[in-house]
Amino acid sequence: DSNESDIFSKLSGMQQLYIKKLSEEFPDNFHLVPLQAGEIKGLDNITAFGEIIYENAQKTIHQPFKESKPFVGFSDPQDLLKIIEKKKDERIVVLTGKGGVGKTVISCALASYLSQKGKTLLVTTDPAAHIGQVLEKNVSYDISQIKEGLFAVNIDQKEAVIEYEKIILDDAKVNGYSDELLASLEEELESPCTEEIAIFEKFAAILTTGKWDYIVLDTAPTGHTLRLLELPFEYQKQIDMKLKGQTKEDASVNKNSKIQEVIRKLQNPDDTSFLLVSYPEFTPIYESYRALLDLERVGINIQGIMLNQVLKQSDCLEGFALERWKMQQHYLSIAAGLYHKPLFMVPLQSDEIIGLKAVDHLQQDVFETLTTK
Repeated sequence: DSNESDIFSKLSGMQQLYIKKLSEEFPDNFHLVPLQAGEIKGLDNITAFGEIIYENAQKTIHQPFKESKPFVGFSDPQDLLKIIEKKKDERIVVLTGKGGVGKTVISCALASYLSQKGKTLLVTTDPAAHIGQVLEKNVSYDISQIKEGLFAVNIDQKEAVIEYEKIILDDAKVNGYSDELLASLEEELESPCTEEIAIFEKFAAILTTGKWDYIVLDTAPTGHTLRLLELPFEYQKQIDMKLKGQTKEDASVNKNSKIQEVIRKLQNPDDTSFLLVSYPEFTPIYESYRALLDLERVGINIQGIMLNQVLKQSDCLEGFALERWKMQQHYLSIAAGLYHKPLFMVPLQSDEIIGLKAVDHLQQDVFETLTTK
């Protein structure tokens, strides 16, 4: 399309490479569904989209968003620095939000930026982690160096569970517990809660070493974050009761101190910054708002919203691009009225964020004025 803006031309070119690859891999099960100018929302649009997908209907979905002025409610990058900079010996920055909003890419950019200020560890607990792909480095269960000042680790769930179970059972054996109690403990460790508590234990061990200036946590979707914060209390009491033969009342007084220390850190804005990642469309905006309320319920106050994939007006002068830009301006205004938190812009990139060079380009886009100071 001769009217396509430069950024959409580049994105389309990148997509064509993957379309070609997928069509060669799945020649008999391959069907293209074009991106629409409007949202797939409302019964009429859902019906029309079904016809586009299943009947190859030559239709396009539009929505009459009227906004024609650029959104001016973004906070200055200097305000983002104030949120994530150290106030004590170390600073924890947690990025959370629904799946697919770009937490991993943004966490890599923030970690790369902070590594210029101090020794930084980038941590992922996401079972679908692609931090290694973004950084083009091998990121495993063992901490590895990415570049000067920047390190990364993937808290793999299976490995964390194996390590946690070994610690619990070895402790029980050392203390001479009976075969009956050991069998009971092994059964307890089959609980679905074990995975979350194991990840939390590993995370707690990392957070309490005192060797990092900054720790950036790229979490799994919000529900996983909530489980990490809610489950340790009750589950740890059960384990404590079995190991020590305590009553429930005794166990509630003697909770795991390391876990308690980490939870206090996460709930204290002087220690930890929580940033919610979203992008300006209906579903992610409202799902993110629900996530914000859920986190407040467990004592976590979101300190800023990272709005990803924001289009620049100069890239969206007519046609499809202009429609998408108007839609974003509408939802940016909605976000400002809904969240009542500082909003930070993460511009849509024309290239994939793969490799440190691309990560640092995004970092410069996010921090704009800061990188020149």
